[in-house]
Amino acid sequence: MRIKERENAMNDSYEVVWPSGKRRIEIVPMAARIKDLNKAVILELNHNSYRGDEIIPILREELKKRYPGIRFITYDVLGNFRDPRNYGGYELESWPGLADFLRENKVTGAVIGMGG
Repeated sequence: MRIKERENAMNDSYEVVWPSGKRRIEIVPMAARIKDLNKAVILELNHNSYRGDEIIPILREELKKRYPGIRFITYDVLGNFRDPRNYGGYELESWPGLADFLRENKVTGAVIGMGG
């Protein structure tokens, strides 16, 4: 390529297409943070992947040190919520009793172990 051709090539413009395509979901604001973790009830969820049974208890104990009034519903209460088609768990979102469980236990937040 000669110098003159190179200068002309630099003035070309290109249309760019974003590879992810158009957004298909509505963007919603994040939920408010828990104001006082000393009064929080935290639901632990674990889908039995990548050391959740080791990491979640460590996180629980560290949070208890910082916030002595915090309470936990441990992950063994609800069991494995992983996709039942592949892993023998269940789909938490489709559990009809979920809203009642959260309300009855006054759950204010969750720790979700989904590593892997």
